[in-house]
Amino acid sequence: MSFSQVVTIPLVYPVYLREVMNNMYSPAPFFFAKLLVASLSFLAYPMTVSLTSIWLIGMPEVTWAEYWWFVLPLFYTAAIALVTGLTIGANFAHADVALNINTYVMMMFQFGGGLYVNASSAATWFVQVLSWVSPLKYSIELFLRRLLKHFPTDIQDNIYEELGYEFGVQTCVFMLSVFWVMMVILGLIGVWRLSKP
Repeated sequence: MSFSQVVTIPLVYPVYLREVMNNMYSPAPFFFAKLLVASLSFLAYPMTVSLTSIWLIGMPEVTWAEYWWFVLPLFYTAAIALVTGLTIGANFAHADVALNINTYVMMMFQFGGGLYVNASSAATWFVQVLSWVSPLKYSIELFLRRLLKHFPTDIQDNIYEELGYEFGVQTCVFMLSVFWVMMVILGLIGVWRLSKP
């Protein structure tokens, strides 16, 4: 999702710079407008995906409450990817540079999330540091805790320990929220910096 947003600001950079220079608007409303428009379109994606996938997983009970708890980690993942892409794009005037930076950032998040290598305590110190700063790690843990909710506690604990997902729901929600706010601030700094020729 971040790849679809990373070029939105660099592609309109000449128009943005001209309009900011003519005092038509300031950088903050521009960034928040981009964020709002992208959010409205991208938050439908987790709901659509989960409407089909929740039945394929074979959860014991599927109520509306269960469905929304199932969708919540997907919303967090979509929101983080969206704001990360916008922030990277807001810091680079050239789309190709922003796309390359975004690729490397996403690879770091995937390493930290445990997609390439197990991020448990047996991992190298570098992977463990990446796992602390990777929003994907927290999103995956939220989703995994939702999927394993109906398993016995000892099985859940063994899986969490083996895979290195031991932060807990409250910590994951808090860290994802902090990461989102941090990315918004960095995006605002980026569009403000780009408004200076």
